[in-house]
Amino acid sequence: MYMKAFIFSVSIAFTALFVVTAQAFEIDSSKFLVNGFGTLGLTKGGSDRVSSRNNVAQDGVFDEWSVGIDSRIGLQLDYYPTEKLTFSAQFVAADREKNSLDKSVHSAYIGYKITPSLELKIGRIAAKLLLLSDYKHIGYAQLWAHPSLEFYGNSTADYGDGIALIYDKPLYGGHLRTQAWLNKSEFSRFSEKLRTLEVEPSYGIISTWENEKWTYSFVYAALDFNNGDKEYLPLQNAIRAVEPIWPSSKGLVDDVALDDTTGHYYGFAIGYSDNDWVLRTEFSLSKTKSFYNDTKNAYVLAGRRFNTFTPYISAATLKNERTHIPSYQTNPFLPSNINASVATLQQQLQQYADYFHYDQQTVSLGIRWDVEPKLALKAQWDHTWIGAYGGARNQQREMSGAADTVDRFTVTMDFIF
Repeated sequence: MYMKAFIFSVSIAFTALFVVTAQAFEIDSSKFLVNGFGTLGLTKGGSDRVSSRNNVAQDGVFDEWSVGIDSRIGLQLDYYPTEKLTFSAQFVAADREKNSLDKSVHSAYIGYKITPSLELKIGRIAAKLLLLSDYKHIGYAQLWAHPSLEFYGNSTADYGDGIALIYDKPLYGGHLRTQAWLNKSEFSRFSEKLRTLEVEPSYGIISTWENEKWTYSFVYAALDFNNGDKEYLPLQNAIRAVEPIWPSSKGLVDDVALDDTTGHYYGFAIGYSDNDWVLRTEFSLSKTKSFYNDTKNAYVLAGRRFNTFTPYISAATLKNERTHIPSYQTNPFLPSNINASVATLQQQLQQYADYFHYDQQTVSLGIRWDVEPKLALKAQWDHTWIGAYGGARNQQREMSGAADTVDRFTVTMDFIF
């Protein structure tokens, strides 16, 4: 994996060098546009027990250096054959656990302007759950060296295959843009291996009003999880088998699996930007009937521009209630081996439930230097506090009932071309 990441990062470095010296590689006409973006990143983070990573689909780093976690390169293609018709595609090459051309295509859709204010898109469309969704992988467009793991770390579904309807019009001195969608996508999570759930259907609506300085956004989404890897089936069968002698275990069967359940996501964001300040905050609530429980997360980010330098600070939090598996009371009328088996099952279920427990906060300090109009260097330090059993967003070699801390240092070179 390290060699693959090294080769990939070297290729990005050569691309960046070309961009800096040539200043631009851009085909820009009235009908066809080609633009690119990339990031070369170097990260030192994690501990012996807990990894550092950007999202739950990544294989994180445990107290080591990495060039793969933050490095990527992308290409954006847009074709406008008429005033009403648009063809668009975005490709992102990155270090993934399972890589393919399909996973590198982050958007590929046909857009049609029904009216000047109403557009229909059909195909693969970027997911619109977060304020940074439109430029999540374009590091140059972000103030951070990397976004908050607490807030953005669970958004592994970067796109969906389906349809979207966008309404866009001027309103109260600004612009109101509302998008509704219906699609199917995937939700991935990496621990010892990559696990994937199909999300079909996913539907929702996001509405954003913005002017030259302010942005307000609200989003609601429903996600139906289906076709999991079924690794939870042995646990479900074991629970059903012991329910007659462990009555308090009733109801756990449904909570074990995220499969065949519907998740509900609510998000709200406020942003402010002028010549001097960059301020942003987001809050979200995820509700799912499973061991995930109701999850709340939020962050605030503030940066101050000083010519080409922008120092910034952010704070983020992530929390859900830990599931406590009811204890098993030894039955004196049952053989000791059966009592022991049920007690062992109770412990296994508690460990499984802790796998989905979130309790962590991070403070980040960083600085961005706009070296040139299309090149930015960033450095960021993150300090994370993890509560007892609360590091589920991070990859863990072992769960711990003790609080823990993790530090991460990241340097990136972001560019567009």
